[in-house]
Amino acid sequence: MTQDVTITATDTVTDTVTDTVTDTVTATDTVTDTVTDTATDTVTATDTATDTATDTATDVTQPSTNHFTSPEGLAAANGLVYVADPAAVYDTEQKKMVYGQARLIVIDAAKAGFPVVKDINADVKNLQTVVTNDKKVCAVASGTATFDTKTYKMVPDSAGAVYCMGLTGDAFETTIALPLSTKNPTVGMPGSIVIIGDFAYIGSGTAPAVYKVDLKNKTLVRDADDPIWLISNADGTSGMIKLFKNGTKLYALDFNSDSIYSIDTTNDTVTPIGQFGDDPEKTEGPMAGLVSTIDSRVYAVMNMGNSLWQITPDPFAATKLGATGAAPNAIREDAGLKALFIANSMDNNISKYDMVGGTFTTPYASLDTGADPWDLAIVKVNQKNMMFVTAYMEKAVYVFEMSSSKATLAGKVR
Repeated sequence: MTQDVTITATDTVTDTVTDTVTDTVTATDTVTDTVTDTATDTVTATDTATDTATDTATDVTQPSTNHFTSPEGLAAANGLVYVADPAAVYDTEQKKMVYGQARLIVIDAAKAGFPVVKDINADVKNLQTVVTNDKKVCAVASGTATFDTKTYKMVPDSAGAVYCMGLTGDAFETTIALPLSTKNPTVGMPGSIVIIGDFAYIGSGTAPAVYKVDLKNKTLVRDADDPIWLISNADGTSGMIKLFKNGTKLYALDFNSDSIYSIDTTNDTVTPIGQFGDDPEKTEGPMAGLVSTIDSRVYAVMNMGNSLWQITPDPFAATKLGATGAAPNAIREDAGLKALFIANSMDNNISKYDMVGGTFTTPYASLDTGADPWDLAIVKVNQKNMMFVTAYMEKAVYVFEMSSSKATLAGKVR
C-alpha cells in the first residue's frame, strides 16, 4: 500500500444512495454476470452461491491476508469509510459465483495510510451495499440466486438480511432477516438501501419490488410476501431496483425497464414517472441516481447505455447529457466542485461531469487495468476532498486526492 498525503481532520461529504445488486435478468433475457460485475457482460450460465465456507457470528476480526476479497458498496461518515465485501469469487469448475465470509470493513480516512480499523463479519451471504446517516450505518446482505434456464430469470434461493450499528460500533447491533417468500418466489436478492427517518427501504434485485424495514422496532413492514410493488407482478416480471432519495421523497430506478418511479413514504404509494433512454427496444439499464443539491434535479447513469441523463419528474422529461465511460456503476456529487463523479467499471476510471459548463472529463481519475471500480464516496479531510473507490477485481480500495481538473492517487487499501 502506498500513500502520498497525511490527513488529520475529519469531515464527511457523501451520497449514500447508490448501491449495487448483481445477477439479474432483463426483460430482453439478459443476465448480468458478476465475474466482471458489469451489466454489459451477458451470460446464461448458472450464477448461484453454494459456498462451503463456515460463517461465524458477527464479530470483529483482522484477517491475516488482504482485507478485501471483492469490495463493492461503500459509504462514509465522520471520517470513517465503510466497505461492503461479499467475498464473491467465480468458480471456473462449477461455473458460478461462490461466496465466502461476508464482511463490513471500516477504514479510518483521517489517519495517514488510511488504515483498516475494523473488520466485522456478517452471517448471511453476499454483503453488497452499505448506507449511513448521522447516527448509524446499515449494510445489506443479498443472499443468493440461481439462473433458471427454463424461464431465463434469476430466482432467489437464500434469504437476505439488513445489519445496523452505530457509526463507531465494533459489531452489528441489529440484524433483521429478509426471508424468501413462497407467495412471491421472484422477490429476493435485496440490495439497494435508503434510510428515511426510522425506516429503511431496500430494492429487490430480481423483481420490481421494495422492502420496508422499521429500524426502530426492528421489524419488517413490507416483506417478500407483501412488498411495495412498482408494477404489477402478476406475470412474474423481473426487475432490479436502485433507490435514492431527496429528503423524505424516495425514487426508484428499474434497470430492466429503463423506468423511474416515485414512492410516497407516508403511505407507500407508487407513482410511475416515466421511461427513458435512446432506444425503447433495448435495455440500457439505469444503475444509479441522485437528486442534486446544486440544482435539485434528478441524474441517473445508464449502465448498458454508457450515458448520463438529467430527469425532470413533473412534467416528465429526460435529457441525455452525454457519454460516460463504459458500464457506469455509481454516481456521486460534490457541491464544492459543482460536479458529478461516475465510476466506469469496464473502463477502469472515473468521469467528471461539470454541472456549470456541461462538459465531461474522462478520465478524471484512473485505476489499473482490470480494477473494475464499483462504488465511490467523497470525504473531506483537512480541507481536502478525498475520493474512495472500491476496485472489485483488484481487491482494493483506491484513494484519490481531488482537484477541479483531475484526481491524483494518494494510496490503496488492500
